[in-house]
Amino acid sequence: MTAWLKKHLFLNIVRLACIAAMAALLVFSRSGGEKRPLYFIVTFVFLFLPELVSLVLKVDPPDALSVVYVLMLFFANILGELIELYLSVSLWDAALHLVAGFFLALTGCSFVEILSENRSKPLLSFLFALTFSVFIGLLWEFFEYFMDCVFRYDMQKDTLISRVSSILLDPNGTNTSVTEEIKSVVINGNAWPGYIDIGLHDTMSDMLIATAGGLIGAICCHINARDPRRFRFVRSFFMKKKQK
Repeated sequence: MTAWLKKHLFLNIVRLACIAAMAALLVFSRSGGEKRPLYFIVTFVFLFLPELVSLVLKVDPPDALSVVYVLMLFFANILGELIELYLSVSLWDAALHLVAGFFLALTGCSFVEILSENRSKPLLSFLFALTFSVFIGLLWEFFEYFMDCVFRYDMQKDTLISRVSSILLDPNGTNTSVTEEIKSVVINGNAWPGYIDIGLHDTMSDMLIATAGGLIGAICCHINARDPRRFRFVRSFFMKKKQK
């Protein structure tokens, strides 16, 4: 145990700092309302996901990748949701999805390295890195949808829109989209400034941004696979097969 703590010293310091910050927020802050307990529990458990991945998949995640993962988890769940930086910092959500997409692509590429036993496969590295990044991003959006439907958390943030285009608005009943300006919306007697899109714009923009991050990461992996002297930093985030 002591040897493991020393070997992953920086990672454990970062993780301990996140846990300490969560404990302080739990005691001294009331932000987050009723969803606070679940967010704290889920975040605490998932802080140790790198060790579970290592145990189940028989791989060694580098500390650099694990630190990025721990910080992303804390920035998203605690700072983003509970401290509400998603609302107060306009690009917070976009930045997290872009960075997540990038590092997920590097993770996908490392699987290619492991399965091909470190033989260079530039095209496969690019395709799998991008596909893996997009797939995990899609699973995250599924998770947000599940949390919204089951727990009513509104993780898929809604957008107020001032116009709508639909074939349902065509008076002739044809397959022609008609656009109407939304001049008034009244819900339960209260006037609203627009129509709520139920998270559609948020979900699609998140997926597009995450895909852009994944594409950047996949390009870096592809270039490195062709010429190991270029973008050498990506290999600092590659998982390796556990030595027997």
